[in-house]
Amino acid sequence: MTHNKFFFSGRLEAVRQTPGGGNTEQEFVPEHVDGGPWEKDVLPLATTADPYGGQSYNLNPMLLESIRMSDMWWEAMPQYTKFSEVIDEIYYQVSYVTPWVPGTHGKKASGMQSAVRGVSTAGTPGMSYTFLLKLFIMKLTRPQIKSMLGHTDSPYIRALGFLYLRYAMTDGFKELFSWLSPYLGDQEEFTIDGTAATKTTIGDFVRRLLTDQDFFGDRLPRFPTLTARQIEADLKAWSENKVPGMAAPPPPPQQQLQPPPSQQQEQEQEQPWPSDDFGGAAREVGEEPQPRADERGPDRERERDRRPRSRSRSRSRDRSRERGGDRDEGREERKRERERERAAEHKRIAEQEAAEREAKEARKAERAAERERENAAAAAKLKGKEAKRKRKQEIAALEAQITSLRKAIVAKEDEEKAARA
Repeated sequence: MTHNKFFFSGRLEAVRQTPGGGNTEQEFVPEHVDGGPWEKDVLPLATTADPYGGQSYNLNPMLLESIRMSDMWWEAMPQYTKFSEVIDEIYYQVSYVTPWVPGTHGKKASGMQSAVRGVSTAGTPGMSYTFLLKLFIMKLTRPQIKSMLGHTDSPYIRALGFLYLRYAMTDGFKELFSWLSPYLGDQEEFTIDGTAATKTTIGDFVRRLLTDQDFFGDRLPRFPTLTARQIEADLKAWSENKVPGMAAPPPPPQQQLQPPPSQQQEQEQEQPWPSDDFGGAAREVGEEPQPRADERGPDRERERDRRPRSRSRSRSRDRSRERGGDRDEGREERKRERERERAAEHKRIAEQEAAEREAKEARKAERAAERERENAAAAAKLKGKEAKRKRKQEIAALEAQITSLRKAIVAKEDEEKAARA
């Protein structure tokens, strides 16, 4: 589908004159009416414009024009006038959240018109971004955006809610982190372009929206410098304090046991034997000096060396057994400590999962209650219309009776006049 077709069919001129293609804002109710949506709750959007004066909502100009020239934008989208209708269509039709249909963007055109000036090679605009532009024009309220971010039926509804904030939030994206921070650790899985290669979680998707600017062939709006620094600091603080990633505290250091005094003496005795010049017994005056170890006979030398060595080996074995027992006791204590930490971690994870399940059930119940309220309001409105129709019918019947009575009275008066004449 090329721009030449749109040019000759008049679509290009229609886009210039009517960028919305028949899509309008949603209908707001007065503030005294319960249920909303109320216009006072609308989230302000960016006021950027395309080269022809139409509002662009920070979207890529090529992508924006491709959406506006598509048949779906002109023929299907204007039929959905309520927020609930658009959400239902997203649930049934959206299976990816890329700007372009996967595999169509950036490919060189081929065929007879491949070298003609004006033939578009941009690709086919994605279904998700077509609905995103529809949501921009509808002007969502804050409660509606919150319902999208916490939607339980489809992760793609949630992803479009995040993209709604990432593209068009005004005031320099100062509130963006406060909107997205509750979902940084969300573990719900989905595929960005519909293939297993891009499988990710809602939390990772949200973090990429805050840190990356390139997004599947498109460029996300740039953050102001101060906002980018603040978001980076907030993300760093979150990554350090998040519960799943917190490291377990190190175990307390084991106290080094000092050997008893008897073992200390034994250790001192294990030192090499001192020579007679420094550690031998004192000699009396005139006493002949004792011969050195190397001057003694080999039998005495062997006997002397054998005695202390046998005592040293037995004492070493005793000390090894005592130290081995201390090490085993410390190892068992550390093992018990790790088991306690593991049990506490399992308990915390179970409590977190239970809380998440309760939150999802609460959101589902809230959505069911909201639908019931909408159905009740629609039923009440229909009932009021039916009552008005019945009143109109009764009034018409009474008017017919009055008319027939008047005619009867006039006919009777005419008969009396004729009789008197």
